[in-house]
Amino acid sequence: MTQHRLQTILFVLLAAVATGAIGCGGGSSSCSANVTAQWVVTENGAQVSCLPGDEVDINVGDMTATFACSAMAGTTPALPGGLTYPIDLTLFDASSSVLSQTQVMNVPVPCNTITDIGLAEFSLTP
Repeated sequence: MTQHRLQTILFVLLAAVATGAIGCGGGSSSCSANVTAQWVVTENGAQVSCLPGDEVDINVGDMTATFACSAMAGTTPALPGGLTYPIDLTLFDASSSVLSQTQVMNVPVPCNTITDIGLAEFSLTP
């Protein structure tokens, strides 16, 4: 009888652990994550500085986080983890005109992580 109780308790504990892991990794919004990116601006193949007022948006699904271009990096606020998001970056000038934009990439964003999507290049060369 004692062995049966021990097995039952062990089974319940394993089920609880498995349910917790599935809850966060299976696309649940019960956990959070962030996305981070770095960027450079180039013109004719050479790196150039951001101009005053230039901004970069990191677009993650329906969420947009805006940063001063001169920061050269940014991390989004918390968003639901365990999902795959369409992500792109957009460079705007001071009058909100689009100067450059990356292609959309689908990126898995695991729970409780900061997902680094790497270095984006904004080319100002037509």
